[in-house]
Amino acid sequence: GLVNLGERLNPESKAMSEDRMVAAAEMIEDFFREAADFQPDHIVVLATEVLRRASNVDEFLDKIPGGLPTYILSPRQEAALSFRAAADSFRGHNIRGGEFQHGPMLLIDLGGGSAEIVAGAFGLSPGQSPVSDTLHLPALGSVGMQEVFDSADGDVALRARAVAQHVEATWHSQPPLDFGNLLDLLPEPS
Repeated sequence: GLVNLGERLNPESKAMSEDRMVAAAEMIEDFFREAADFQPDHIVVLATEVLRRASNVDEFLDKIPGGLPTYILSPRQEAALSFRAAADSFRGHNIRGGEFQHGPMLLIDLGGGSAEIVAGAFGLSPGQSPVSDTLHLPALGSVGMQEVFDSADGDVALRARAVAQHVEATWHSQPPLDFGNLLDLLPEPS
């Protein structure tokens, strides 16, 4: 299942709604039970944008079952973990006629509360950070965009143009991503 914890986030108080918090806590409990079958050494809860924004975080944390440690990730931590998960999923796959072993990578992680764009490199030596730069874009989260543009008057084509203009304006207001010296750290192609 999927729970949109940020749905119906009060625009003035930034409080999460009771029903969304209860549904999210129940889902975490279900995941906890399923994960226990695998006998993991550790189980933690990682939270992102909605808990960075919400005013009633402690109220929600009190609902999480089993005293599970919960970490509210910074935008950069969220971006780095998303990048690593995406890069690891490409390892050894055939992409454009060759096995993907290393190279520059741009990740766009569209979440409910924000979007992250991450510039990095895949296949670096252990100990080297794969992430060079990140952009955190709360204005482009899918839930917030839906709330703003679904409530707009007008036909679908007008709303679609308004969304495109919003995305373009947000993108152009950001500094350029910096790949830094990541390209110099990559091994020579074999």
